[in-house]
Amino acid sequence: MEGITLFVSIVIIVFGVLQIVLFFKLWEMTNDVKKISLKRSPSKADELIDEAQLLCLDGEKEKAFRCYKQSFLMSIVELYNNISQKYNVALKEDRANMWKLHYPNVVRFYKSKISFTDFTLNYKDYDTFDKVDNIFSKG
Repeated sequence: MEGITLFVSIVIIVFGVLQIVLFFKLWEMTNDVKKISLKRSPSKADELIDEAQLLCLDGEKEKAFRCYKQSFLMSIVELYNNISQKYNVALKEDRANMWKLHYPNVVRFYKSKISFTDFTLNYKDYDTFDKVDNIFSKG
């Protein structure tokens, strides 16, 4: 009887140690997933920016401007969708405030990029959440 008790005790101890090792392995794997998710694949807007930069280098400023414009519009759509999903219709003032907070960053980014093409965008067409919302409501 003593032999069986000793054997079962050893198996339980080994099992416990393996559980602890497994816990730390899983913990390490979650950190790896976080690292992988940070290395996301580039979005379509990012690809358009890359293409526009190549076109600028090649001297094709009009085509580069079209790529930048399309990327800008994609950024507007993404910002609109993010704000629309987070704030329901009842929070219209919050939507407008979030737009005022984030839209200038988008404009600043694209102004610096588009300046190399010698073209300009009319940023005032999209400067409030209501203007963009009206565009999408009509379409």
